[in-house]
Amino acid sequence: MASVTGIELCPDSCLLAGIHPLRGGDTEVFALRRLEGPNWPTNDQLIAHSLSAIRESERLPRRACVLAWEFDDNDPPAHPIRSDVLRSINAAGFQVDSVLTPSQALLHLAITRRRTPRDAAVAWLALNKCGAAIAIVRGTDLLFERTIRWTYKPDVKTSRAQALQRYSLVAHLAPELSHGIDVVRAEYGLPVDLAVTCGDLPELRSLTMPLIEELDLEVETLDSTDGLRAARDGMEGFVESASALRLPIAATLETIAASRRDSIVPALLRAAAVVGLIVAAWAGYAYWSGTRAPAQPRGTALESAPQPIATQGRREPNRAPTPEPSAAGQRPEQFESRSTDRNTVAASPTPQQSPTAPPLQEPLPRIDTVLIDRDRRLALVDGRVVAVGDALGSRVVIGIDRDRVVLREPSGRTVTVRVRSGTKS
Repeated sequence: MASVTGIELCPDSCLLAGIHPLRGGDTEVFALRRLEGPNWPTNDQLIAHSLSAIRESERLPRRACVLAWEFDDNDPPAHPIRSDVLRSINAAGFQVDSVLTPSQALLHLAITRRRTPRDAAVAWLALNKCGAAIAIVRGTDLLFERTIRWTYKPDVKTSRAQALQRYSLVAHLAPELSHGIDVVRAEYGLPVDLAVTCGDLPELRSLTMPLIEELDLEVETLDSTDGLRAARDGMEGFVESASALRLPIAATLETIAASRRDSIVPALLRAAAVVGLIVAAWAGYAYWSGTRAPAQPRGTALESAPQPIATQGRREPNRAPTPEPSAAGQRPEQFESRSTDRNTVAASPTPQQSPTAPPLQEPLPRIDTVLIDRDRRLALVDGRVVAVGDALGSRVVIGIDRDRVVLREPSGRTVTVRVRSGTKS
């Protein structure tokens, strides 16, 4: 499977990961870099230069999926994500396949890592330094989404100040999540008893107890490396970034799956078109062959009122009268005329078939299929379309039924050949 670069773009930070999907659902991470704080460039030209240097040094794939954080409130962040930032990513040598929101990535994460039955609703939370995203999901349906911005201070030193900041974040998050739970209960009649968290917020697990106390629901944290593999031992920051990698990996895998679905549909359409052309060509050839009138041989006379011969599995009756005496040394002449009607054959007197007439040594043809409608009777014999009156080697077709074709040999002997067989009956 092809490798892709996952890019999580926040207003003042950027995470880049080289992602390679593995068989069985696991994901291999072969590169991991982050730009933030003093390393975050101040203009678009520097952003493009920094990203290009990281792409070359880490040998990241050009194909990229971007997870872009935007916020629902009207108060813009200090460094909004603009379209020119995406242009800087392209200028760095990346080819952006898709741009997803955190809620869309959370939906795909919920689908791939289902925690409850399909009919249960679960709150999935992405908690980052720049803000939080909420997605309440049931099965494959996104029932509620919300993105909020907050301020996180990474330079808080004392434990008391850190605890105060955690409770401040929970106080910001809890009302929004509680509102989403109430909306899902009112509109869908579903309770929400579980919340799953991920993101790049440091000490993410420390928010578990405050969330449980505020919302009275079970909280699970995706901070393990379950389903993730490092391409090399001792990759710097891999274990610590396991929770932060969940969202860009989910967005990247969804992009890969969507591109595969898009590539399969045109292939199926092309195959269907080819099959349709083959069927149309065969039908056209069969119709053209069936509408041709058999060539009238020279030196034959047409009867004024040709009598049709039954073709429903009954053999043609002998019409050979007793030959008139002829002069010594002369043999009686044989006459045969063929009707221009495709479904009938009119025969002039022929020598009466002798019960001991030897069978023709020529192999019997193979009858592949029979086509019968109101106006015509055709048979596909050894890959050739024939009608009543057509010649098959030394034999002549004198009858076509739904499961057999009746042939007449030069001796006057009749042979019935079953459909899809080469044996007589």
